Amino acid sequence: MKCNEIEFLLSPYLDNELPQEETLLIGTHLNNCDHCNKLLAELKLDLQNLNTTLEPFEHDLNQVIDRFLFKKSYYPQEKSISYPWFIHLLMGATCGILLTITTFVFVFPNKTEKQIEDLNQKIVQQVNSYDSLKQEYDNLATSSSRKTQFIAVLTEEYDKKIIELTQKIDHQIGLYSKLQTEYDLLAVHVADLKQGGIGRINLLIGNMEVYKQNMDKWETAPIGTIITKNTKIRTTAGCKAEIELSNSNTVRMNELTEIVLNNNNEFTIESGEVWTKVSNNSGLGQHTTIPVPNNIYTGHGIITVTGTEINIEVTKEWTTLAVIEGKASMANTNGKSKDLGKGKACRMNNETVDIPVYLSTIEKGTKWMLDIMMAKGRDNPEIRKQILKWLSMMGETKVEFLAEEQIKSYGTACVIPIAQYIKSEDCLNKPAAREKAIKILSDIGDWYAVEAFILLLADESSHLRTLAAKGLERVTGTNLNYTIEFWEKGTDTKPALDKWRSWWDKNKQGKISEDLDIQIEKVNKKFK
Repeated sequence: MKCNEIEFLLSPYLDNELPQEETLLIGTHLNNCDHCNKLLAELKLDLQNLNTTLEPFEHDLNQVIDRFLFKKSYYPQEKSISYPWFIHLLMGATCGILLTITTFVFVFPNKTEKQIEDLNQKIVQQVNSYDSLKQEYDNLATSSSRKTQFIAVLTEEYDKKIIELTQKIDHQIGLYSKLQTEYDLLAVHVADLKQGGIGRINLLIGNMEVYKQNMDKWETAPIGTIITKNTKIRTTAGCKAEIELSNSNTVRMNELTEIVLNNNNEFTIESGEVWTKVSNNSGLGQHTTIPVPNNIYTGHGIITVTGTEINIEVTKEWTTLAVIEGKASMANTNGKSKDLGKGKACRMNNETVDIPVYLSTIEKGTKWMLDIMMAKGRDNPEIRKQILKWLSMMGETKVEFLAEEQIKSYGTACVIPIAQYIKSEDCLNKPAAREKAIKILSDIGDWYAVEAFILLLADESSHLRTLAAKGLERVTGTNLNYTIEFWEKGTDTKPALDKWRSWWDKNKQGKISEDLDIQIEKVNKKFK
């Protein structure tokens, strides 16, 4: 038992009014507790004082009872002041009651109330201390939350700055690389011009031969051979070559091809297959804007190009032109002509010029050049650019010539070609095909479509933005807290676009492969 329980049982303990079990427990407690023994001693003293005080009144009370009951007189016979019996009875009872009340009401309760008061004060102190600690904790939590938010904002701004800085550095590196290439090329051209050259053999696979005006036979030409005006050039079986001209034009020759370089703005194809990229300048530098026509002659007529990438195949029967970039015109010796745009092919002979048609396959006019690109190294950016162009052309073909449901039946094999097509400039000029492609991609696109989706979020069309946002949320499983309605409205979307670009830069690793071989293998599972 505890002291606070013992304290209220001491009085009945003294009067032997408690059960035997409680009496034993209290006795055991008193043997070990000085505090409760002290209270017991005080209680005994108070009771003793009370008995001493009440003894005279008890004597008078007995006398009154004797007189009243037994008619006896205990008072002396001498004269004295006498009070009626009931006065003595009243006085004795009153004093006894007052003393009892004083002892039990004011002595012991005062001690209990003091303890309760002390306990209340301690409780108040603890509550105040708790409130103070809680307030301090809340202040620290608020401060910590603000610091966390501030750090998050700083981190996001830091990431944006890093991305912007990286983009600027990449841009500067690209400019430097481009200027360095131009400088090196100009240095070569200057050296060639000093020797009367209009170009030189830049790349060679196999054996190539040249026949100059001052020669009477063909001789093997190694890489670096300077080509002068009116030089005949031919490739042997299995040979492929690239010639850089002084006006930045490029001529590539397939095997068993023979040409005559009249000057750096025109050449004649005797037979075989030639790919040429014609710059949009006069040879005065890469940054001039003077359009200079370039003429290519065959036994069937003339082809005129400016700022164009084309492929020409010449046989005894036909001259076939395929326009890969830009536009060109062809006219036969009979005066008939046709104009061709990008992605178109046409053939002519001395009698007729066919109606231009779309290139039937992506390999047409470009497949043989892959050997030349690979000879420049697997990391050659032209290889990546060309493969992405082929994928884009494949996507364009599927979108324009197949029904939507038929394309979807191929599944994710269509995603890469269609995504490349959507990102191409050609797609911008064909609104109906573009919308069809985006709708398909929104429904079946995978991680390879994410970059196209993010690009489309900046589109002027709210409908296309909505399709892109739906596809993006479906593939990634998040909307970064930007709803479909937000993109449909299209107000102040730059922060959202930056957030999506930053998210993709952080998360694309492991989601897609940058290796084009893997991408092509993914496509080839369905398309051959």
